[in-house]
Amino acid sequence: MPKWRWVALLLLIAAPMAVYGRMLGHDFVIWDDPLHITRNPMLNPVTPQSLAQLWQRPYFSLYMPLTYTLWAVETVATRAWQGVGPTGPLSATLFKFVSLAMHVGNVLLVFMICRLLVRSDRAALAGALLFALHPAQVEAVAWISDNKGLLCTLLTLSALWLHLKDDGAPSGDVARLEPGKGEGSGVSASHHFTATVLYALALLAKPTAVVLPLIAWSLDVVGRRRGLWPTTRRLADWVLIAVVWIVVTRWSQSSQQMSYITPLPWRPVVAADSLAFYFEKLVWPVKLCPDYGRTPQKVLAGPLPDWRWLLPLAVLGLVMARPRGLGSAAVLVFVVALSPVLGLLPFHFQEISTVADRYLYLPMLGASLAVAVAVDHRTVGRVIGPAMLLVLPWLGYRSWQQVDVWRNSHRLLSAILACNPTSYAAHNNLAVLLRQEKRLDDAKTHFRRAAELKPQVAEPHIGLGTIYLEEGRPQLAEAELREALRLDPRLAFTHQRLAMALEQQGKYKEAIAHLEKSLKLEPRQPQVARRLAWILATHPDPAIRDAQRAVRLAETAIAQLRQPGYRMLDTLAAAYASAGQYERAVAAITQAIELARARGNQQVVAELEKRLDRYRHGRPLGKPSQGKTPSPDAPPLDATSSPTPSPEKQAP
Repeated sequence: MPKWRWVALLLLIAAPMAVYGRMLGHDFVIWDDPLHITRNPMLNPVTPQSLAQLWQRPYFSLYMPLTYTLWAVETVATRAWQGVGPTGPLSATLFKFVSLAMHVGNVLLVFMICRLLVRSDRAALAGALLFALHPAQVEAVAWISDNKGLLCTLLTLSALWLHLKDDGAPSGDVARLEPGKGEGSGVSASHHFTATVLYALALLAKPTAVVLPLIAWSLDVVGRRRGLWPTTRRLADWVLIAVVWIVVTRWSQSSQQMSYITPLPWRPVVAADSLAFYFEKLVWPVKLCPDYGRTPQKVLAGPLPDWRWLLPLAVLGLVMARPRGLGSAAVLVFVVALSPVLGLLPFHFQEISTVADRYLYLPMLGASLAVAVAVDHRTVGRVIGPAMLLVLPWLGYRSWQQVDVWRNSHRLLSAILACNPTSYAAHNNLAVLLRQEKRLDDAKTHFRRAAELKPQVAEPHIGLGTIYLEEGRPQLAEAELREALRLDPRLAFTHQRLAMALEQQGKYKEAIAHLEKSLKLEPRQPQVARRLAWILATHPDPAIRDAQRAVRLAETAIAQLRQPGYRMLDTLAAAYASAGQYERAVAAITQAIELARARGNQQVVAELEKRLDRYRHGRPLGKPSQGKTPSPDAPPLDATSSPTPSPEKQAP
């Protein structure tokens, strides 16, 4: 390999590391990272059963098992390195390092693809550096939850490089075919098989890889001027895989869950606006924001056509002037790679915004190729080449600044609200964060603002109800939680919270009804089953008490836990005592006392020893003479009770 190429490769590794290296000290953020990683029950802990479930069915409307497998490996490795248990706290360092490594790998692949097409190291270096340093790439690299985009791109570009390398006659040449041989006959079957496997893996990382056949077709037919039908036949198996995957994706991401679906005649308008937006950010990447709030409703309510449409129209005019060639292919690759997220087909992130910086990550290949073609041009290159010496450092500096936005949750949410004060997701997530920090008044302010922005959404009311429960104001909590259930009666934890508010007011019959609804919606909730069992075992009213059902619920809850805590065993003992099974009650409460003593909780030990004495004397808890239901510690209120997953959980 020539010395110059080694220098180019070292520069392509060093440049992104210099720009993104600071993110290695950053943390997870509340923007989807809890949903996918830190509080994902499939990864906390990682088990063979949980991994199997991720491969068998979609998780939160996304089927991307390869990405979740990567996160599982990173989770296990991180906890082993930290020396914590299978559900212990996670450091983000390894996750960030893997993100950076995948980005560097993608940069090198872009260099190799551009060099293969334009046959110039210098031009390919300029294009790859654009891919490495453009500020719009920061969201995909610095946000751990978008590892799926990085992994998908890494596999997609690898498959594309193999495809192009196998048929790698210089661009613009018409293949000189031997008599009796068709175009593409020199393709290695083993290379095509490897590329196909990589393509299938890319789809398992993120569904947007479905665009690869169109990208390859654009580069072959438009860029390298290959024959239309031979190229189509060569890509037929990829097209078939893509069609199957589109069906799978539409099945897992039903648009019926969306509150607004753009009418079919207006979708091209939304797509044109999105395309114009991306061209603008490509040329002038300032005021970048993880939530632009550019929903279809806002686009259609604004002035149309927008002045931003002039740039893509001008580019389209240049392409039409020369419809064949690498320059036209580069533009086509950019548009084709964006096509799943332009708004022609509805996708769930449109609830927040049709456009997002991370959607530019793979399409940046088209922009990189366009730069490489321009730098390699005999006349245009004399201007573009020196200009890139000024532009690339500026882009790198802007990216270095943008990386800091993803430092932590507070920095991220503050940045979003600075550029989009009407971001529902930012207000709601900031409220969740403030509640975790016990800044309850500030949290209530942001929950109320979120409720104003989206009055049809239940989450802010759940958050407010949870805060009122913590403040000991069950009447206000009840009002908010009933409103949440009116908006969405399918949320099991909302029924659980409302039951707690009702219980605090002595409304036990209603509380029981909502606990039962919660278990009906989600049967595997051991803490909810424990709470219901406690009421049924200890309530003084014989009309409410149901000892046998309390025993069944408590035993079921115990069976669902690997290591039941002393409160769970306390509930089981109370149920046994209520059913007159005092020997079992004594055994269960004794085990609970041992666990509490091992944790050094002497106050709980004293409380449990009093109950042990009752059971030894054949006296259950909650006799009618007591007048009220004794209560162990209530199950903790989940700190992510009202999270707004961004909702990248439902993005393409």
